[in-house]
Amino acid sequence: EMEHVESRYEVKKAHDKPYSIVFPISAPEDIVADSGRAWLSITGDLLGPSLEGLENLLRLPYGCGEQNMLNFAPGISIAKYLIETGQLDQMPSVKEKATRVILQGYQRENRYRHSNGAYSAFGENSWAGKKAE
Repeated sequence: EMEHVESRYEVKKAHDKPYSIVFPISAPEDIVADSGRAWLSITGDLLGPSLEGLENLLRLPYGCGEQNMLNFAPGISIAKYLIETGQLDQMPSVKEKATRVILQGYQRENRYRHSNGAYSAFGENSWAGKKAE
């Protein structure tokens, strides 16, 4: 079995003129009939290749305030990136999961909010949340 993988990143600056790239492809002489295959993936930005497993970065929040934020913050960044690049509506499962993670994370984070507006890992009644007397 022979498989050849080639990756290439081309960065085009806004002021560059259009250009083309040639990727020569050749199959071995003794290839089994109808077994040849090739893939070509073109993305418009450097983060494009990482979008394939994006949904795996979205995790439902749990635990104390710090753990909650650690799991809830990436959802905000992912949603913001997809909104700004116009891709959010093209990824309905990611949109649904990101929305759920953000809403649940925000609701959970409010459990750790103090009456003065500050937050702590364990909330108002924790040692860090008690006012100095």
